[in-house]
Amino acid sequence: MAFFECLGKQCLKYIELKEAETAFQMCKNVGMVYSIQSIKHETEKYILMGHVCSILFKHDLAQDCFLKSSKPELALEMRMDLQDWFQALKLSKQIAQDKEQFICRKLASQVENQGNTIEAQKLYEKALLNKNEVADDKINIE
Repeated sequence: MAFFECLGKQCLKYIELKEAETAFQMCKNVGMVYSIQSIKHETEKYILMGHVCSILFKHDLAQDCFLKSSKPELALEMRMDLQDWFQALKLSKQIAQDKEQFICRKLASQVENQGNTIEAQKLYEKALLNKNEVADDKINIE
C-alpha cells in the first residue's frame, strides 16, 4: 500500500495524472482519487500545476502558479480554504479588494484568539470602515 502511495505522489510531481489516479486507487486513497478527478480536465498549465502543488501541500508554490495563471483569484481561494488569513489579506489587496473586509474580520478573530487584542481591534475597525476611509495603519500581526 505504501508503495502505491509513494508512486501516486511521484506521478503527481510529474503531472502524470492518469497514473497517479491509478496508483491512489490501488492503495484505496479515495480522497486523492477525487482530487485528481476534479483537476484532470484542466487545460491551463499554471492552474493545473497550482492544484497539483496544493494537493502535495506545497502551498507557496501553488500560490505562485495560480498568480501566474489566468485565474489569480484561485490563490486567494486556496489561502482562504486553508484559513491562512494573513496571506489571504495580502492577496486580497492585489486581487479582490471586495473580499478584504471579510478577510479582515476572519484575521481579527484569529489574532484575538491568540491574545493580541490591540491588533485585533485594528483589524475589526478596518473591516467595519469603508475601504476609502481606512487610513492604512501599520497592523503588526506577524
